[in-house]
Amino acid sequence: LSADRTNNDNKDVDSYSWKVMKFLMHMADISNLAKKKSISIQWTDRVLSEFFRQGDKEREMGLPISPLCDRTTTSRPQSQMGFISFIIRPSFEALQEHLSSIGTTVLPLVQANYEFWEQKHKEEKEKKNKNMNNKISLSIKEQPNGETTVAADEGGRQVASVKEEDRAKTCKIVVPSAA
Repeated sequence: LSADRTNNDNKDVDSYSWKVMKFLMHMADISNLAKKKSISIQWTDRVLSEFFRQGDKEREMGLPISPLCDRTTTSRPQSQMGFISFIIRPSFEALQEHLSSIGTTVLPLVQANYEFWEQKHKEEKEKKNKNMNNKISLSIKEQPNGETTVAADEGGRQVASVKEEDRAKTCKIVVPSAA
């Protein structure tokens, strides 16, 4: 900076410098997803454990549970993918405008972590679908004509139905063909 700047120019520089410094401090605070995977996962576990303890306390107190704090509904992978997409990546891209090396040092780590959590999310969905497919639910309905029907449903797909044919409780089982 030139020495002949006016006092007003120095105030602008000071203000800008403080904004940059505050932004850098904020980035350091939230940068766990911009570190190598092994460190990033440790921090993710720590942060989510803290969030879940808060959610447990809110539940215990009868309060609404804060976003990402409900251990029964929060998906670790989805929470991290969202944090990367909406906070981490845009913040580091903004920082890259002032520190070009961010593009070759930090953003590749952010991308690698996103891809890791994306894969974990895919595995989570597959596991959930597998678990859904292992559940069979039965529904018993009395029809207007007096007949009783029983339907077996597996993961949202009807797998069998039973219809009372006569008062002797003779039943016919209908299994739809595999599609």
